[in-house]
Amino acid sequence: MSLVNKIVSQSIDNAYYASRDNKSCKVFIEKEEFDGKHYSIDAFFDQYKKYFDRPEEFYLDFAYEGAPNLREGFHFNARDKTHALKYHYQPMLFDSPIKTKWQETNLVPFRWFKNETKKSNTILLFSPGWARPNLEMEKGFCKRLIDSGIDAGLLTKPYHQERTPAGSYSGEYFISGNVFWTIENFRHYVAEIRLLIQYMRQHYEYIGIVGMSSGGLQASLAITVEKVDFYFPFVTGAELGSIVWKSKICKQIVHDLKKRGIDEAMTNKIWAIGDQLYLGQHIKTTYLKQYISLYDKVIPTKHQFLLWNKYNRPEKLELECAHVSVILHMEKVANDIISFVKEKIGKG
Repeated sequence: MSLVNKIVSQSIDNAYYASRDNKSCKVFIEKEEFDGKHYSIDAFFDQYKKYFDRPEEFYLDFAYEGAPNLREGFHFNARDKTHALKYHYQPMLFDSPIKTKWQETNLVPFRWFKNETKKSNTILLFSPGWARPNLEMEKGFCKRLIDSGIDAGLLTKPYHQERTPAGSYSGEYFISGNVFWTIENFRHYVAEIRLLIQYMRQHYEYIGIVGMSSGGLQASLAITVEKVDFYFPFVTGAELGSIVWKSKICKQIVHDLKKRGIDEAMTNKIWAIGDQLYLGQHIKTTYLKQYISLYDKVIPTKHQFLLWNKYNRPEKLELECAHVSVILHMEKVANDIISFVKEKIGKG
């Protein structure tokens, strides 16, 4: 490891932290419920720990008739319509299987990168991180995949980008000090991922998912219940509560947790149902390769290696960067994934 790389990458991240507006979620639910019931943290853990070995009974697909009703079109909040041509994707929409009071979030944009002239037998779905203001980096990543002959699908998380409710910032309502709502949101997004995997299974021989940062937390949950051929956890980790308590960008969440009288150990307990530490043994993938950022203070590197150990030490690529500065390595990661997929398909 290079000291220079560490200093440069963490300087990039520190500049980002300084510019970021760390606001608490404007919605603070005094007496939270989950599925219509009030729980203490211990009671919730005791009630739902049975799903650690039966995740399919918790992470339902909530499918409606004709789901996902995928059709061409832009979200009514779309601000990047010209990018469909720039990045060579087909703008698609589908109806979320879980309805909220916000129409922005109920309509789901999905960017489908596919080569119409030379059909691919493989698609990789990209699950992006939390509170991303836009998806420019992810679009470039997906375009590199399609240029190599591998189709890609870029997901949009609930309450993010076009799906951001008016008056909130991207991701504000997705992960917050509202601990039960956060769990509901994980289950919400997992249901959407499940429907897309099921749909794409009808169109491709091989399906994979790239789960980046927070997007890896939910992607990994989806593949505890839906089989894929490839999984690429990318700068993501395990022990969810501790990640939030230690993360450079979660200070506002920790502040709100403290207001509720919730400490780090309690956070780990209440979010255990969304944590690979408890469910990771159930992932259903044929091939797995992990990408670890060695100087990370957003998803602390320790927790990325914890996930790697939980997955029985699969192939990995260690990146000399922090979290935000991983942008400097996106091309390297994309090229490595392309080579990995083509090698494995060739062997198949």
